Amino acid sequence: MTDNSLDIQRLFSLAGKVALVTGGSRGIGYMISQGLLQAGARVYISARKAQPCQQAAAALSQYGECIALPGDVSDPDSRRQLCDQQWRVGNNGQCLPGFVPGFRGGFAWPAGQQRATE
Repeated sequence: MTDNSLDIQRLFSLAGKVALVTGGSRGIGYMISQGLLQAGARVYISARKAQPCQQAAAALSQYGECIALPGDVSDPDSRRQLCDQQWRVGNNGQCLPGFVPGFRGGFAWPAGQQRATE
């Protein structure tokens, strides 16, 4: 085993990945967003309140590209609007392939995935 084989940045790199973190403006979601950014992912954060979401994205941008997409993921219309907004602003016309609110945590996918249908 070489010293290079245990390089944490290489082993856990998320370069070229895109993540959407729901509830990303505070608490665990904020910390997950920071970790994904530090690992090299482009991160979109979502939260119900627009101003805190935008403020968190601005603060997180010191670690990488972080974009605020305010919205309420518990509402189907708001989810559609959130996906449409991400479609417009991100990833050269490519969208996150799925929407997983989960525990308001973060998930990462390859940047080349096509837009998913509901």
